[in-house]
Order: sequence, then C-alpha cells, then structure tokens
Amino acid sequence: MVTLLAAFLSWLIPAVFAAREAAHRSQCRNSLKQIELALHNYHDTHGCFPPAVIYGPDGKPWHSWRLLIVPYLESSPFYPQYSFDEPWNGPNNQRLTEKYDGDGWIYHCPTDTDSPPDHTSYVAVIGEGTMWPPDGAASLDDVTKDQGPTLHVVEVSDSGVHWMEPVDLRLDAMSFSVSPAKGVGIRSRHPAGANAGFADGSVRFIGESTPPDVVQSLLLRNDGGPADF
Repeated sequence: MVTLLAAFLSWLIPAVFAAREAAHRSQCRNSLKQIELALHNYHDTHGCFPPAVIYGPDGKPWHSWRLLIVPYLESSPFYPQYSFDEPWNGPNNQRLTEKYDGDGWIYHCPTDTDSPPDHTSYVAVIGEGTMWPPDGAASLDDVTKDQGPTLHVVEVSDSGVHWMEPVDLRLDAMSFSVSPAKGVGIRSRHPAGANAGFADGSVRFIGESTPPDVVQSLLLRNDGGPADF
C-alpha cells in the first residue's frame, strides 16, 4: 500500500505543478495580450505608441508608459484621480497606489512570487532603434525591418519596479541572454524562458536557448532580424 501511494504521489505532484505552471503561463500571456491591445488602442488614438517616460519640470522621470495606457486597459476610477502635476510617487499619487493597488495586477505575472503584487513583471526596453526611443515615441511606421517581429514589452521577474514607476530596461545596459545568470535582462519564473509582447500585437515565448544576437536583433525595429526564432 505504501509503495502504491508513493508511486501515485510521485506521478501526481509533478502533474499538479505542470498544470499550475500551464495556468500561470496562460495568465501571463493573457496579461501581455491585454497590454499590447491597450498599446495599439493608444496608437490608434494618438498616431504613435506612448513615450516610455514623461519627464517633469525638474527634468526627472515622472510618469511611465504603464500609467498612460491605463484608460485603454479597463474602466477604473484610478486614472481620473491621478495627478500629472506631481511625480508618480507624489503625495496624491502615493495615496492612489495604496487605494487602488489592484490596478497593478495586470502588470504582475503570477509566477513572480518573490516580487510584491504591485511591482511590474513587464517592462519596455529603451534605446535607439527600439520601439521605445529615449526621446519621443515610436509608431508602427517606424518599423522598417523587412522580416521578423520586433520586441515591444518583455518579461522581467523580480524587477523591483512599482508598476507606476517610470523605470524600464535600457538597451545599452542589459544582457541579451534570456534569464541571464548575471546582469539585467529578460527573465521569468517560467521554466526555460520568458513571455514577451511584440509590436505586431502578438505574444510569444522566448526560450533560454535563444542566441543573444537574435534577442538583440529582435529588439531593433530597423534590423533585418530573424523571420522566426
């Protein structure tokens, strides 16, 4: 009996973990799809994607693209109460983060368990030639590569970044390896890779075995890039 029970548990436990990861990965992909849909709805309204950062009069980053697309995500009393006359963590906005912390959930992957739920698991990559230029905003008309997709929003577990905070990855300061052992780059708690949203609105899984030069090419909107990866 004990042997049969042990054999059953040895089969059941991995199956439970596999089912849970499949559900979490699906939820993560769905969040990224909603984010991409919001980004494209913003694009339809403004003729471009949002800038990665809005700077305050002091020249410092005040507001994030994640905040700018909130009206395109869902109906919420949060956005009309947000003040653009102060930084994201100013007195009024800080009170909002405490009152409406549920708004951050779409930006948090369920596998990102070592990170607070109001921290984002999804970031932009800011840099020349990416979908997030350091100054200004990019549009679909700026995508000049002849083939292959262009990375738009990438997964970063344990980012340490509040979803409203105007902080993202920087092209000139990141590793192009997926789930790098050292350095900052694309990573997740999903086995073997991470989810990412692309400028065409699709969501794909990027495996850890993806060569760094391919990842770098995927980030550039004017690079020939791989048709598949």
